[in-house]
Amino acid sequence: MPWMRLKSPERRRRTPEPDLWRLGLDTREVILARISLALSGRLTANEARRMVAEKQSAAYRAHFAYLQWLLQGEPAAAKEAAFDIYHRAVRSNRKRLGRGHWRTSLQDLLGDDGPKALRRAQRALQKKIAALTLRTRS
Repeated sequence: MPWMRLKSPERRRRTPEPDLWRLGLDTREVILARISLALSGRLTANEARRMVAEKQSAAYRAHFAYLQWLLQGEPAAAKEAAFDIYHRAVRSNRKRLGRGHWRTSLQDLLGDDGPKALRRAQRALQKKIAALTLRTRS
């Protein structure tokens, strides 16, 4: 019955928790898009500058929002405000870079021998990591 519903302040102000899983997936797609652009030679100087400028801008805005909410005495809102700024930046990059159909360029790079090329690259990377760990231990 509608007249029996409790309308507590906590219920009205409740917002969903930050979705770290979605942020991780979106970040992975952005990184993959930019790596494939770089490997295919289609990463322009403007895009490289934009990457750095967007990261700096998001960091400044998140820091300012966090500090603003913290000074108002709302540490939980401060955390969410900073997270939202980063998540919006990553989502907009994912949408913008997704329009360029970067997935096809990755397939062009790997060719028909894609899975074998990925395994070879993974083995080469593991060898380099092993060599680096041996150097640091000595």
